Amino acid sequence: RICSATSQSGSTHPEPIPPRPREVTPAPKEQTMFWDADESGQNYIQIENDGLTVTKDTGNIEMNASAYSNFQLSSGKWYFEAEVLEVLKGTGLRVGIASIVGREPEDGVTGEPSYGYGFIGEVQMHVDGSFARGTQDTERVREGDTVGVALNLDDGIIYFYVNGQYQSLQNIEVGGISYSALFHGNKVSNGTIKANFGFSDFKYNPPAGYDPIDE
Repeated sequence: RICSATSQSGSTHPEPIPPRPREVTPAPKEQTMFWDADESGQNYIQIENDGLTVTKDTGNIEMNASAYSNFQLSSGKWYFEAEVLEVLKGTGLRVGIASIVGREPEDGVTGEPSYGYGFIGEVQMHVDGSFARGTQDTERVREGDTVGVALNLDDGIIYFYVNGQYQSLQNIEVGGISYSALFHGNKVSNGTIKANFGFSDFKYNPPAGYDPIDE
């Protein structure tokens, strides 16, 4: 039934319906993690408008060049992915992490980081200027592959995956300093990758206990 109220004149009218609580639409999530154009080489490194797609292209010039992310990680367990969109030439495109040490650009080019860990098309790790080769179980990275990077800075370990499959590598203990994400092409390698720092769903599930960087 409808409840009524009586006015001073004796007429009745329905009681007003209380206003419904106003629904608040949550603000859309904003992407905050990108490749950093200021930290990366201005020459030979092209970052697309999405901030995630990056190309190293030196043409016929043999030149190292690197791109770095706009974040630094020093603790926690983190995961990100990078899809290999195109290999223009060579097999020396690396995806991984690098410290802030030794990345001062020369003539607009950030070359090979002095301290970093990168999964390479030849299934190698670059570790402080040296290399640690994978076992026979590791895969060669090709166009269309997705490289996963799981970084455990609490215990000082890094793991690499290709299309969701763990790659067995040696000598991959991570030093106790801050790292950013790394995309690097050696002197004879050019290509394009697209990173996913966690703003969108990953193609493959991260290891248990590892979080997206861009939550």
